[in-house]
Amino acid sequence: MCRTIFERRELYKFQMNCANDSASDALVYQTIATATDKSHEMMKGWLKKILKIEAWDQTIFTMPEAGRKKPARAL
Repeated sequence: MCRTIFERRELYKFQMNCANDSASDALVYQTIATATDKSHEMMKGWLKKILKIEAWDQTIFTMPEAGRKKPARAL
């Protein structure tokens, strides 16, 4: 989930950099950037909820013992 949040940030930056093109292109890029920003905010909220459900210490972000037992898998 964190990787996806970071990817959203990069997509937003890219869209904003392209928004200086022609008027119609700028509108397309701005529309994508706005949607990306909204999804980014939603994902941050979901991540906070997941951390709470899994009982992470959100002051130092220490993984709870139960989470350490789960095997990691590559995406």
